[in-house]
Amino acid sequence: MIFDRKIPFNDLPLLPPEVELESKGILKKAITANRELAELKGAGDAISNRSILINSIVLQEARLSSEIENIVANWNVPNVLLRGGNFTGRLGGDEATS
Repeated sequence: MIFDRKIPFNDLPLLPPEVELESKGILKKAITANRELAELKGAGDAISNRSILINSIVLQEARLSSEIENIVANWNVPNVLLRGGNFTGRLGGDEATS
């Protein structure tokens, strides 16, 4: 079938679905997830400066993404975090020339 944006697709199911979404299994999983999130929040409250942790995760993801895309990047993570998380370095090069 060729797609035609002028013809609506009327075979979509009606909302809400007729499936039971609040089964015992799903509610148990939701309770477990809520408990785990509360534990994570408690652990996060023990960190004095949570932005350092979050910024380091963002920088690690950016570095790994650059590796996947085969981009050479110079990520001086400790200095970036000490500057408040704003990366002002440049791509390429090494620490001696930065």
